[in-house]
Amino acid sequence: MGESGTDVMTRRAGDEDRAVAERLVEEIRASPGQLQTWRKATTLLDMFGLYGLAPADRERIDAALTDAGLQTEPRMAEVKRHETLRLWLPEEGLEPSGLAPTESHDYSVWEPLRAVQATEWRRGEEPVAVSLFQAQPQGSTRWYEINVLHAEPSSVFDALQPLCTGLTLTSVESLLDGSRPTASETSDANHVRLINGVGVAAHERAAAEVEEGRSKSGELLFQPVALATADTWVVTCWHKTQRYRGAQEIAVEEPERYEQARAAVAKRWQASDAEGAPDLSILILAVLASSHADARAELEAWLESWELDFYRHLDETERETLIEIRGLVAELRKRLVSVDSAASVASWFPSATASDEADRVDAAVGQSIRHLRELSDLIRTSLDLVAANSAAAQLRLARNQTRQTEHLQGQVAIATSIFLVPTLIASVFGANTELPGRGEWEGFVSMLLLMVVGALLVYFGFNRFTRRMQRRSRDERGEQ
Repeated sequence: MGESGTDVMTRRAGDEDRAVAERLVEEIRASPGQLQTWRKATTLLDMFGLYGLAPADRERIDAALTDAGLQTEPRMAEVKRHETLRLWLPEEGLEPSGLAPTESHDYSVWEPLRAVQATEWRRGEEPVAVSLFQAQPQGSTRWYEINVLHAEPSSVFDALQPLCTGLTLTSVESLLDGSRPTASETSDANHVRLINGVGVAAHERAAAEVEEGRSKSGELLFQPVALATADTWVVTCWHKTQRYRGAQEIAVEEPERYEQARAAVAKRWQASDAEGAPDLSILILAVLASSHADARAELEAWLESWELDFYRHLDETERETLIEIRGLVAELRKRLVSVDSAASVASWFPSATASDEADRVDAAVGQSIRHLRELSDLIRTSLDLVAANSAAAQLRLARNQTRQTEHLQGQVAIATSIFLVPTLIASVFGANTELPGRGEWEGFVSMLLLMVVGALLVYFGFNRFTRRMQRRSRDERGEQ
């Protein structure tokens, strides 16, 4: 007897739950230095495809985790939706870390340990990664990077507030809200400034899609970055990246790892006289601005590829490339204009020693905006060229059709004229009147001769008249 539909669905859900639990186990085993992993209750629910914490849902998750050998703190039967769970494998000798759980089982206090990365920066030296407990309030500039995937504003603020003088909960919430890049400055007694920037990366389209005759344009990946900075510290947040194809956002992905940007900032830091948080903030913005020129160059290269293909194939060239590049240019320009709309970078940090670098950032953003405007004009010209070529093609087609129609009408007119005279002669000879040769073969032969001669005279006369009219028409077009 086969399984019922309910049994099949239950078995399938169990298989999916086991797969989720096994992935968590693999994550723990792949990170021996961490020995454990954390998950928000909401994240865990999403992984198991659930929306609530009903008793049946708690039992389902607990069963899958227990079967995989995982233990949780707090227990699934007690966890609240806003809390964070710690998962570990006791059978492998992994015990809880030294952090003691609170009586309320609110494990959100552990969240900053993996939600924030800290580095210390000293003049002319390579930055050093430190933990939150090792970061010293004095003697160096500190850069704190918030991982937006694991951060709760209140817990992050509690962790950073003792280390970042002047930082407020409102500032942390502004860093984490994920809004579009805008440039703003807060002027308060603590001199904390909020600045947003954006990095850009161009990605090529898959070769198979280009070979199929689709758009030659690729995609732009926008990386919004929010900064809060004071005199001795900088806090940044790399938001989720937004992938655009044309004017459409096609995906929202995990933030690009900021380690690459940090390495680029460190290289500039050691090669300059930069010191202090204002200089560090300027260098971060400079690294972001350096990505704009590369993205703009890729846009120009995609347009050039289209132009080469257009001059080779003309009417057969697709227009989707121009439409998508125009959408990407508009999106990039809009983001850069929003960053450039506030005061200059140099005015944000009047005490910075890297003023030349600040001027270069302003110049780079302004230059990118100007070049994007020029690129937009080139795309508009290309679209006009495509429209003109299409109109010319339609005109040629209409002219060919007109010529074919005129030729057909001429042939019909000639044929009609040829048969008209013989018909007239035959009608005359068939009239009920007395005619020469009536009833004789000589009369019949005379009729045929008259028919042939009349048809030939009409044909040559009409043909000569038609050629004369065509020659006159060509002469008139040549004069114009």
